[in-house]
Amino acid sequence: MPILQKTTSQTNTPISHSNTPQLATTSSPINEYAQSVTQRVSCEPVYCYVAGLISPKVENDSIDHALRQLIQGGKNTYLNKSLDEPLELNADNLYPLLCLSENRHLAREIDWLLTIDGVVIYQLKPESEACLNELIASLAPKSDALDLHIAVGKLSEELVGFQKPAKLLCQHIMHKPRNFLIAGITEALKKYAPTDKCDQTLLTEKVLEPILSHTYNLGIGDAERALNYVCWNYPDIYAVAFKMLKGGFDNDSQDPQGFTLEDIFYEPYRLQGQQQIYQVVFEFKGNSSDLRSRWFCRVDASTEYPTLQQGMLRYYG
Repeated sequence: MPILQKTTSQTNTPISHSNTPQLATTSSPINEYAQSVTQRVSCEPVYCYVAGLISPKVENDSIDHALRQLIQGGKNTYLNKSLDEPLELNADNLYPLLCLSENRHLAREIDWLLTIDGVVIYQLKPESEACLNELIASLAPKSDALDLHIAVGKLSEELVGFQKPAKLLCQHIMHKPRNFLIAGITEALKKYAPTDKCDQTLLTEKVLEPILSHTYNLGIGDAERALNYVCWNYPDIYAVAFKMLKGGFDNDSQDPQGFTLEDIFYEPYRLQGQQQIYQVVFEFKGNSSDLRSRWFCRVDASTEYPTLQQGMLRYYG
């Protein structure tokens, strides 16, 4: 599986996200990907900020047997199917069980997998009891099946076997529900488009989903971590994109048919010094003209947790 190579601070060439290697939706040579990751980890710590679906997997036969006995022992009444039917050890069945303190030792023996666009990318290894709690909580029923979780940590130096995903040493798991993100965008629109009515269907289909699709990446390059951070934590980018979709800004770029987001790319900030600071640039094109408009924000990805350094501004680079 191809991975994005880490961009050095000396490189000032814009990196188009549309040109970066993407995850395949079909089966791929995970072992080659794991070897590439291992080569990077042997040189330097590789931080990760990645969004995906978290699911449990029970590989150990004795743990599998113990969990099935507990579920079928009559103490849990949450099963909706007959005990004569095949029992799948999935999130629905395991979540009520693992929430109990007496079963915490079993939670430590489960493999926690992070999937992006249908591909298992990482095996998550909690670095603390708090992170284990967050992994268990990630199995709770969701109001929206598309809700994802953010995993923050660094790649393990441990070698992985054939067709095994790389191990991610997790410091923190964050739930990112869509309705919470939309609420933040609605609030941000009051700053950029106070008189525009927010059409949530239009916002979701034409702004939210296209931008979030750019976060289907491995989240291990500093530029990718910067991109993932703003897409999941900074609602102003969606507010600006929605305003551009509705025709643009007064005394600036305007198109009666609105603007479409054409590309998102990132570039190292020229004044970053020893830090890893990236400008995430959003490029729009007029729907009835060749007019183009760019906006950017700036993110410091020097540490395990990226931070916003500069909010959305017009980009003239």
